[in-house]
Amino acid sequence: MLSCLKATELVEKSNIVSLSMMERFQLRIHLRMCDACKKYLKQSKALDMFTQQLISNAKGQPTLELSHEVKQEIIKKLTEQKAP
Repeated sequence: MLSCLKATELVEKSNIVSLSMMERFQLRIHLRMCDACKKYLKQSKALDMFTQQLISNAKGQPTLELSHEVKQEIIKKLTEQKAP
C-alpha cells in the first residue's frame, strides 16, 4: 500500500507524464481508502486548470511553457525519488 507522501507524488507526476500501469493501480487503490489524498487530487487538478486558464488568458504576454530540457529534468527527478 502506498503512503500518502508517495500518493501525492504520483498525483503530481501524473500532471507531467503518464503513470505506469502499476502506479495508476496503486494510486487508484490508495485514493479509494484515503479521503485526504482524494481531496489533494481534486485540489491539484483545480490548481492546474486555474493555472492553464491564467496562461491562456494572458493577452499579449508570452505563453508560459517549460523548455524540453526543464521538463526532462523534472521527469528525471520524479522518477528517481524513492518511496519512504
